[in-house]
Amino acid sequence: MKASSLARLVDLTAQLEEDAKRSPEFLRRRDRTLATRLAAGADDAERAVVAWLDHIRPDDPEGPGERAVRANRVLGMGLALVGLFLGAGTAAALFHYDGSHPVNVVRVLAVFVGLQLALVAVTLVASLPERARAAIPGLGPLRDALVTFSPGRWRLAGLRFLPPRQREATERFRAMLERQRRLYGEVEKWWLLAGSQWFGVSFHLGALAMALFLVVFTDLAFAWSTTLDLSPEAFLRVTSALARPWSAFWTDGVPTAALVGETQYFRAAGSHNAAPSAPWWRFLLACMLVYGLAPRLALLAFARWRLQAAIRRAFRRIPGVAALRDRLESRLVETAAETEEASGPPQRPVLQDVVAEIPAGAACHVVVWSGFPLADAEVASRALGLEVRSFASAGEGALENDARVLATLAEARDDAPVLVVAKAWEPPVLELLDFIGELRDAVGAERAIVLAPLMAGEGDRPAAASEPEASQWRRAVDRLADPWTSVYAPVGEGT
Repeated sequence: MKASSLARLVDLTAQLEEDAKRSPEFLRRRDRTLATRLAAGADDAERAVVAWLDHIRPDDPEGPGERAVRANRVLGMGLALVGLFLGAGTAAALFHYDGSHPVNVVRVLAVFVGLQLALVAVTLVASLPERARAAIPGLGPLRDALVTFSPGRWRLAGLRFLPPRQREATERFRAMLERQRRLYGEVEKWWLLAGSQWFGVSFHLGALAMALFLVVFTDLAFAWSTTLDLSPEAFLRVTSALARPWSAFWTDGVPTAALVGETQYFRAAGSHNAAPSAPWWRFLLACMLVYGLAPRLALLAFARWRLQAAIRRAFRRIPGVAALRDRLESRLVETAAETEEASGPPQRPVLQDVVAEIPAGAACHVVVWSGFPLADAEVASRALGLEVRSFASAGEGALENDARVLATLAEARDDAPVLVVAKAWEPPVLELLDFIGELRDAVGAERAIVLAPLMAGEGDRPAAASEPEASQWRRAVDRLADPWTSVYAPVGEGT
């Protein structure tokens, strides 16, 4: 399996989410022990993570990653079948000939050339990067609307027909995309676009197959007709321009002036000559191939390439990977069992490491929320075991004070994480979550923000929240859909 495959991404995310609930000490013991086994086969950082994941979660057809990929494949086949049937039905309607009225060339070109080029333009708009969408007024909402109605979403309608375990894995994958949109937004975008292009390719294959079937096994008459004031000379220029991609090597697929002149049709005349119109089918099938199928194949290849690139970026940027790599690269200096030892009931620990992103002694900015009892930077440094570069209070008093705190953190010229200390015995209020959202906008997209709901401990040493308290804080932070905002709330040293 490729290191950057979708299955790997799902499995790595699931494992890191499980590890976030374990104590830092257990993770250090486990991963430092594994590092001695993995070092020989992992000559770069990404391969080391992949080798670690292979050991922790061996390839398993019933694992969440493989089940999600298998479900995605099944849903993709269903989407392809829908595309084939719709394409074949569209071609059957446009190439229908019962002897009374000929196949209208203009109508075929409108659907399989004009409409398809418009849809390709729409796809290109939807694939623009975030910076381009932000620079063009109105493009962001348009792109969001296009993604919402993308055929790539249609495959989700087939979830109910999947086996329960595949359905569960797919729903977990979708929840992962929703919960951490900042990280997986590009993965979701290219996943949807690839699905849309897969549908488009199937649509045009079905249309071409049906059109070719009708040409070979039925007798068709073609003509061109429009209410617009379009002369044969003008229509010839249009068809010649469309035929330019193949005119140099396939002259039979280029309409002649005689063909255009002889096949202009008016329904009021009530008659048409089918014999000289047969050469139109070559031109029409060539247009369907060049302007319909070929762009969809190119966009499908591009979307799949960009999807793999987005998966690789997300694989490297998942919160927790940096800490994992640090554990794997650290020398093993202690002896411990590879598996977790049984422990007694979880007890509320005194803080030893704040979180994996902020190891003991590391630099950070501290914000105390709503009067948590830490008086100043010196007290916070001693209580938390950290180098406090800046210290501020928020969530009490005027909103202007919170705005000043945000402005100060935005001006900080470093990448030190921000630790927001709150009272664990109080619920996570909306004002705090709004502040975290504003803090994210102020400090940038990928600066670590750690929310630490703490209890009063012995002396001036605070203690971590218990598991029931921690769970409600994790649920609240999950709603922020920000992978770089985490909650420090371990449940005990042995877990």
